[in-house]
Amino acid sequence: AASHRGVYVQSEYQSTYTTNQTVAQIINGHGGTFSWVGTLSGFQDPVTVVGCLADTGEVSTSLVQYWYACAGTGSGPGVRTLQTAPGGQAIAWSFCLPGGGLLLSNTDQDFIRTNGAGTDAHMRNMLLALADAPNCQ
Repeated sequence: AASHRGVYVQSEYQSTYTTNQTVAQIINGHGGTFSWVGTLSGFQDPVTVVGCLADTGEVSTSLVQYWYACAGTGSGPGVRTLQTAPGGQAIAWSFCLPGGGLLLSNTDQDFIRTNGAGTDAHMRNMLLALADAPNCQ
């Protein structure tokens, strides 16, 4: 948090995984509120991309080949949902740290291995958001 830089943490479909717990600890430890709700089993197509990752840099409004996910709920200053499952559950988040800096996390990486529409644009948008982390408020 003190570096005011961006960090990407790959969460997964099990809320008990270390990376999932890390996301919750960072958000809860810096003024937000976050908790994991539970695993979403099976194919989660299509995933809807919302917030800054939907249109920052390039348009990327949905992803395919998203297997399993972990739903969570977050609130407070700087906590934003970035992806939702077909049932509307939040499965990816950003958190602007107080004073600058950005945490990005989603709960599946399988979409990266595909040629699905929006995949490349989505990954570029993630990198742009992380590069702009010092301006995150």
